[in-house]
Amino acid sequence: MLESKEPLSERKSKLSAAIKKANKDSRLGLILYIIPGFPSLQGYCEMKEILDHKIFVTILETTFPVWDGFATANETIIGAHRIAWQEVQGTRMKTLLTTKKPNFAVLYRRTIESLGITGIRDHYKGIIDAATLEWDDPDPMNYAAPLQQAGIEYVPPVYPSMTLSQIKEAVGQTQQDGLFYLSCSPMTGGAMDDLSSIQKCAGLVKKLKPLSTIAAGMGLKGTADIKRLAVVEEIDAVVIGTSFLQALQKGLSDAQKFIAEIEPALYRSFIPIP
Repeated sequence: MLESKEPLSERKSKLSAAIKKANKDSRLGLILYIIPGFPSLQGYCEMKEILDHKIFVTILETTFPVWDGFATANETIIGAHRIAWQEVQGTRMKTLLTTKKPNFAVLYRRTIESLGITGIRDHYKGIIDAATLEWDDPDPMNYAAPLQQAGIEYVPPVYPSMTLSQIKEAVGQTQQDGLFYLSCSPMTGGAMDDLSSIQKCAGLVKKLKPLSTIAAGMGLKGTADIKRLAVVEEIDAVVIGTSFLQALQKGLSDAQKFIAEIEPALYRSFIPIP
């Protein structure tokens, strides 16, 4: 295994670079959650190809399908994972996880139990650009550090209920221009926290790490939520998971219609929703 010789403080974030490119066009970055094998193996491959060619789709959030071991997932995501898990049996995950766009993988407890953090590091270096943990771990660097040694970015989660000391700890876990995942709800697909608490959390992260980027997810359902968050200057990108998977389950045409409907909301030239 080849280790990255560049100090963490000097590394450049591939994910943040992609988001900042979208921001230069007065557009929020858009991150969509896809699960290899969902809604079917063929459907996933076709959707991935479509998204890889959508200019306004900035990053693909991906994962290793699991059957159980969920911490914050709702029934839509759990169901999608179980369909995907059956679909990908005997298929090379490297092929499924390879994307033309930058990506980051959500790692579930079951993934690490099955593959091991060093197994993920050694076998998927160059395939996944970054990773984050699906659960709130008391010492995430046990998982993040081995990935970072191989040049795989770690995306620290932050959320409004964090104390200042917890946020300070999180900002020390990635490079100067790293990406942070701001959870706007305690559970995927749940109700969003109030905007003022989300803004306060994002502001603290940017104050402590000005070159970083922040992607807000968990609880975003569509256009209205994107417009709500777009007024928060510190937020650079949005993540859509559950709602996109629900559209994708209906079919590729429904998924394409869904992302076409949210595209205009990514531009910061609209009248804000209070």
